[in-house]
Amino acid sequence: MRPHDYLGLPWLSYSVRVGLIGLYATIASMFLYSKNKTRPGRQRLPWAIGIVIINFLFPCIFHPDVEIVSTAVFGLSLMWLSSLKVLGWAIGRGPLMTAALTLPQFVAVAFLPITPVLPHSDRDNNNKNSNGTNGKQSSTTEKARKGNARQDEKGDTASAAAVDFFFKLFCLALLLTALQKDLPRLAREVLYAFGLYLFIAIIMDCVGFISVLLLNLQVAPHFDRPFLSASLTDYWSRRWNLNTGYTMRFLIYDPICERRLIKKVGSEEEEEEEENIFPISRRRRAVAVCISFLVSGIFHEFFIIYLRGRISGYWLTFFTVQGPLLVFESTGRRWMKLRGVAVPRVLSIPLTLGILFTLGDLLFFPSVRNNGIAEQVVQNLYGMLVPGSIASKVE
Repeated sequence: MRPHDYLGLPWLSYSVRVGLIGLYATIASMFLYSKNKTRPGRQRLPWAIGIVIINFLFPCIFHPDVEIVSTAVFGLSLMWLSSLKVLGWAIGRGPLMTAALTLPQFVAVAFLPITPVLPHSDRDNNNKNSNGTNGKQSSTTEKARKGNARQDEKGDTASAAAVDFFFKLFCLALLLTALQKDLPRLAREVLYAFGLYLFIAIIMDCVGFISVLLLNLQVAPHFDRPFLSASLTDYWSRRWNLNTGYTMRFLIYDPICERRLIKKVGSEEEEEEEENIFPISRRRRAVAVCISFLVSGIFHEFFIIYLRGRISGYWLTFFTVQGPLLVFESTGRRWMKLRGVAVPRVLSIPLTLGILFTLGDLLFFPSVRNNGIAEQVVQNLYGMLVPGSIASKVE
């Protein structure tokens, strides 16, 4: 039995169900916004946990066969991104703690798959030293860039996001057309991988365009040409689905490294002084990385639960092994750097993509291939995007 079999709302039309989610998101966000003056921790956690429970239930109102795309989209937006942003708000972390957000912007950030750019005041506050110079500015900005998963970088403008949206939509239509042919398994999996990238990027481009145009909200980049990744760290930390990576950072990785759940509010100098007193060891960072990927794997398994009502184990394994691989890669790169050895990008890029595709073939794609999920998504999207298609199930 799938969750939809218990929680589906077949008597409500599709538009009414989507409207219900919009109404819920608006009310819940306004309530959280009204609680911004409360202290992070015990005062906020009960409210956050209640919203997270509702977020996990809402994707179940869509039928996982004829509305598989909606199940996936709202699963990503509500079950994952929104839930972790709300939990981050409860402990004083994440994008909802951005002080400059207006109420409409707060609503958008809380329930849409976007992350606002880290404000300039948050990036460079306390950069000036006591005599008013900017001696620390460059090092501070570089530290922010490394520490917040590129959340201090601006994404596309509204016009650029619109162009990206339609270009990726065209590419996705071509890719779906190619998948209508009988292709070898590995060729299909390569197209699946690019299709997944295009599908998620299209959603985030659309939402980012609306946020910039209507809310004057600058959003951080969500993808950056993942097919040019020169290492696994480069792929996961700086190029692939940065929105979800950021949630893992502020809710899992940072608390483990900082040895505290609730974010301490203080000046940058105080944070640097504390880091010097209690330096973050490589072992602690390694543990934080491994646990972050483990949690990511658990969240990915919820998509299979929504769609098929069971745990596959493949996605959990795929993401769990990424942590040790990144730790091993980091250790190897330090060893090579000490000996003056550098791998040129012309070799590191195909090596990285080869590792990812090999692991994907063994651990990622079987879950969606054996359950028929991949082909079901392909046919649903094909029916939606390609005019005159004869896809049997169209959302």
